[in-house]
Amino acid sequence: MYKCEYCGKIVKSSSGLKRHISTCKAKKEVEVGNDMPKDSIESTVDICNDKKIQKLLDLRKSTYDAHTRNLIDMQINELRG
Repeated sequence: MYKCEYCGKIVKSSSGLKRHISTCKAKKEVEVGNDMPKDSIESTVDICNDKKIQKLLDLRKSTYDAHTRNLIDMQINELRG
């Protein structure tokens, strides 16, 4: 498993990670964010994290495999800090 350093997305292969990073919105926000005030960057990250958490919670509701649910829970906890 490979994790995107920008948004925390987990992918199965290094090639998948490379492909994801090339389109990662969080990476683009970081690159653009160098010109943004720090509080604006933090609020953008909070909004992105809230959206990710909601998507993960929705996915968790439809998942019955305990291992997958545990992975989802770990990602949610990591996003919540």
